[in-house]
Amino acid sequence: MARKSLPVCVKETMRPVELIHTPAGETVLDMGQEFAGIFTLKVNVPAGTEIVVQTGDILQQDNFYNDNLRSAKSEYRYISGGKPVTIRPRFTYYGYRYVKIQGIGDLRPEDFTGLVLYSDIEDVGDLETGNALVNK
Repeated sequence: MARKSLPVCVKETMRPVELIHTPAGETVLDMGQEFAGIFTLKVNVPAGTEIVVQTGDILQQDNFYNDNLRSAKSEYRYISGGKPVTIRPRFTYYGYRYVKIQGIGDLRPEDFTGLVLYSDIEDVGDLETGNALVNK
């Protein structure tokens, strides 16, 4: 049976607001706010290099933290073929603010883009409050 709801698609893009090197030695991107979606990541690493992207909601003691996800992995693994490529997950999505990336020694924030997913519903108005966090 065909779906009865509106399709879910990329409705916004987000850029990292900060590249963090944690006390634990992790490389973490802060997207500035929590959202549901996927990402694109430009990579150019030697063949056979494994890149691991993990997503999480919070930092704990200034380190990446996703133990609150219990058994959910919330990660994406890519093995490089040795050529420049832009990776993008398919058939999944994540809820996240922070992204820990392993396997890229010289990670540049401009190589990562958050792709915000939600229902393809028509905008019919705007809402602005006196609270900047609510407006975000």
